[in-house]
Amino acid sequence: MKLTLKNRIVFLSSSILFGLMTLAYVSYGKSKALMMQLEDVSQTQLPAIRHMTLIDMYHDSIRSVVLDALLSASEKNFPHFKEISDDLKEINDNFNTSISELEGLAIAKDTKAEIQKSKPSVEAYLKNAHEIVGLASKGMVVATKVKYVEFDKSFKQLEGELETLGKKIGDDANKARDEGKDVLSKIAMIASLFMVFGIVLSFYVIRRLNGQLNDVTSKLQKTVKVMVSEVNQLGQVSNTVAVASTQQNSAVHEAVASLAEISSMVQNTAESSKASMKMAENVTELADQGKVVMEKVVQAMEMIEKSNRELQSIAHTISEIDQKAAVINDIVFKTQLLSFNASIEAARAGEQGRGFSVVAEEVGSLAQMSGTAAKLIQELLAESKQKVDETLKSIRTRVNDGNQVSEQAMKSFLQITHSVKEIHEMLKGNAEATRQQQLGIEQSNLAMKELNQVSQKNLESSQASKKVSDDLESENRELKIVVSELEELVIGSSNAA
Repeated sequence: MKLTLKNRIVFLSSSILFGLMTLAYVSYGKSKALMMQLEDVSQTQLPAIRHMTLIDMYHDSIRSVVLDALLSASEKNFPHFKEISDDLKEINDNFNTSISELEGLAIAKDTKAEIQKSKPSVEAYLKNAHEIVGLASKGMVVATKVKYVEFDKSFKQLEGELETLGKKIGDDANKARDEGKDVLSKIAMIASLFMVFGIVLSFYVIRRLNGQLNDVTSKLQKTVKVMVSEVNQLGQVSNTVAVASTQQNSAVHEAVASLAEISSMVQNTAESSKASMKMAENVTELADQGKVVMEKVVQAMEMIEKSNRELQSIAHTISEIDQKAAVINDIVFKTQLLSFNASIEAARAGEQGRGFSVVAEEVGSLAQMSGTAAKLIQELLAESKQKVDETLKSIRTRVNDGNQVSEQAMKSFLQITHSVKEIHEMLKGNAEATRQQQLGIEQSNLAMKELNQVSQKNLESSQASKKVSDDLESENRELKIVVSELEELVIGSSNAA
């Protein structure tokens, strides 16, 4: 069957109209599907990731509280348990709240089943934590350590289940991303097919039109070019959506990595605090030793002072004895001299000096007694000198002891100084870890802000896709006008004939 010009134009117009309407309809449907995907990401996937991140943080925080309770029980720091109990209750409530909110989201059924599967482990983990804190608050250190073995097993079991749950949530997010990419690919493929089909069909029909339709054909070609431009814009918008989805996935991974780094920093801070407490105990013990040594130094110095007083007393006694011995020696010398003179005078007097001779003998006896007394005094002086020597020896010994004790005290205080410096370094490490933790939190906040920005970009891109679809509909109306002009030209020529 040979097609007339009218039939060709009708066929061409109908095909192009059908293609444009189909493309507009498909673009609208796919754009709507893409909007639903973006809504699912913003209302389900992102909150799910946020709740999962909080659950993991609370999971690690409960372990930190339990370790704090063990440390406080070992140090008998029972007033601290009020704060520990309050922290555990708050984290427990937040933990359960995050799990309930995660379960309340419109997530996949198998993910909800995984949440239900992990609830017994969560209850066992929280129960063990409360029991350990209760035992520790009662000072039952041994029972607390035994219970901690069961707690550690429940911690590891829950950690594995949370990792599985986090993987499922991540898989759901990746699935949503892949579905968005698939929608974009379909839009691009359909647009390309209809564009190729329209160009081929237009070329086939237009090549057979006569010279009277050149002007109308030119308008039709311009309209087709505009349509191609709009389709290209739609492709660019689709690419923008794909890039934004990729950025969104990358930002999510950065947020998870930052939160994992925060968990590691919190653990480092707890370990540094424990080491600082141990160093503080060592410093206290060294200070006590220094106190004992200094007491010994004081006692040694008191003994030295006492010995010094004894030495002074003895020296004073020896001085007095020496003075008395000098007097006695003088008296003995004078008495002996007098006795000698008296004997000479008695010999000269003869019979008359016999009485005087008796006196001389008495004086001689007195001199002999004085000599004996002088000898005793010399012995006393020798004994005193020996006592002074012994006292001096004792003083020297005690002085040496005092020096040794002082040296020990100096060593002890040097050790104390060294330990204090180590404590200072440990505290500096804690400050640095805290600073790194703050940086990690800031990075997490920045990553979450980037997620919001990417979601906003996706929304804007979807709106742009909708606008392009509206523009295609407008061009479709222009194409209808051109087809009407072509129909009028063809029918008018037929009527004239």
